[in-house]
Amino acid sequence: MNLQGSLFNFVWFQAGWWATAFLVASGYPFWAAALLAAMAGVHLLIHRDRAGELTRLANVAFAGYSMDSLFAYQGLLQVTPPFAIGLPHFWLLGLWLLFATTVNHSLAWMFARPWLAAALGAVFGPLTYWLAGEGFGVVRFTSVDGPFYYAAGWALLMYFTAKRF
Repeated sequence: MNLQGSLFNFVWFQAGWWATAFLVASGYPFWAAALLAAMAGVHLLIHRDRAGELTRLANVAFAGYSMDSLFAYQGLLQVTPPFAIGLPHFWLLGLWLLFATTVNHSLAWMFARPWLAAALGAVFGPLTYWLAGEGFGVVRFTSVDGPFYYAAGWALLMYFTAKRF
């Protein structure tokens, strides 16, 4: 992907993340999930290798949502609003789906270096939840050690995503 396409992909993801935080904070989590699904759909429409990209999106989204679900179930993360049986709401799955659109595009430079991906994931993963998520009141760490568990989780997730894709 060229620089212009990478920049668009980065801005597309950021717009989706901020719009999601605003919609969920305003009490519209289903609209946030619908927006994210539509944005991922547009990404697939403009992608040449739709089948490969869909597989990548599904794998990364499943892994990330599973991590968030595990932490929510363990009581380390509170997601607003909760969905069912302790699972985070579907808007968070949509956010992971949108994040997955960056793996081979605007963040490809990072994922080409697994250890760099792990290190940056360990720092910026929890930081994003803390700054934007808690700032909007849509996610909250429920314990002091929550960010440290998240740092480890994000590091592993980013490392294995880089090794796989």
